[in-house]
Amino acid sequence: MEICASARRKSLNYNKKRKAHLLQKLYQREIQGSCGAFGRGANQPLFSRLPVRLAFNLRELVPESALIAGHVFMGLSRCGQFLMSYTHTVEPDHSLNMVYKYRLHWWTFVPSQRSRKVAEVTLFSDAGVGHNVFISISQWPTDTKYVLIYGCSDDPYERSLTQSAHCYLTITTVPSMHNCPDCLKVAASYEDE
Repeated sequence: MEICASARRKSLNYNKKRKAHLLQKLYQREIQGSCGAFGRGANQPLFSRLPVRLAFNLRELVPESALIAGHVFMGLSRCGQFLMSYTHTVEPDHSLNMVYKYRLHWWTFVPSQRSRKVAEVTLFSDAGVGHNVFISISQWPTDTKYVLIYGCSDDPYERSLTQSAHCYLTITTVPSMHNCPDCLKVAASYEDE
């Protein structure tokens, strides 16, 4: 009787789906290319919930003036040193059409400290864009010095007329964290804003 009960418990424990440890998930992803069992099935997230030490309130990270100015925060750079955002302004051009001008902003990122703006880049030439665009950012996996910013028209009316979308591209460098005198002057000028 005891033997049957212990055998039943073992089979129940064996059949239970075990939660994989973080290191096991990382190892499985490295070997098989995914966190799922044997490269098949649904991918398992690395964390079942986000650790508290990795969750940050945006209002505590950036100045209130940046939120009021309408910055759209896109995330961290690949190196994790910068928080990136963009802003856009709308101005009429000479024919009274609206022109959108986009700027990419770089903020230093240190966990649990207020970020400060260190650089700013004009996107898609200073001439402006004739319509609102959806913006995405990419970095090369092997070269973290450059960032590619891609903007594509999100106007369904324009797409229905032309059967195409206007797309824009900017490639820029990541700001230097070395304390060159010119970089420090530029970064100090942003603190005055």
